[in-house]
Amino acid sequence: MDELEAEQRALQDRLATLPAPDPVIIHPAVAEIYRSKVEDLTAALNDSDSRSEATAILRGLIDQIVLHPYPDAPSGHVIELYGEL
Repeated sequence: MDELEAEQRALQDRLATLPAPDPVIIHPAVAEIYRSKVEDLTAALNDSDSRSEATAILRGLIDQIVLHPYPDAPSGHVIELYGEL
């Protein structure tokens, strides 16, 4: 246990000496681009001619769906999506 604690302290000391990471710069139009893509996806999912292809693409992007009970949410739970979204 002493060895693990010493290793943890050494790692914490090492982390403390590392420079702060560069801030992530987000393009100013990212919200508009995302909104547009969601609208396109919604249209594709509602179009009977492209629904199956859009569904398959969407399924390929989602790795995991996790539902958490949350009484204050309209549906009674919160949904977390994991994947290449």
